[in-house]
Amino acid sequence: MWRTGSTVRELAGKWGVSVSTAKGWSSTASRLVRAECEDVDAARVSIATRLERIVCEGEPRDAVNAAATLAKLFGLNAADRLEVSASTPLVCPAAWSELRTILLDALRPFPEAHGAVVAALLAHENGRT
Repeated sequence: MWRTGSTVRELAGKWGVSVSTAKGWSSTASRLVRAECEDVDAARVSIATRLERIVCEGEPRDAVNAAATLAKLFGLNAADRLEVSASTPLVCPAAWSELRTILLDALRPFPEAHGAVVAALLAHENGRT
């Protein structure tokens, strides 16, 4: 991985390649980054996509940091602090939507249970729990 402040010689040693190969890789990477950065909207989308993946799949601390960075990217304010405990799971909205669909589909053969779960979910989503 390229690190700002690393010399090509250091990277070549770390990667086990010649200095000229590391220079070539560095040059190619630099061109790709510059090309992406010339189109600000494309760069924003690319960064947002990576951050969203971290929010949905990352460790809790990484997810919170990625969410804050994502909010800053779009000029929004994110919470400064998020309290997380064993009883407060972090679930990505897409994952929750999929889980909810699976749960409700599984309960369809049991109308009474299905109705009770739907009512509880609606109450929760409307802030009545």
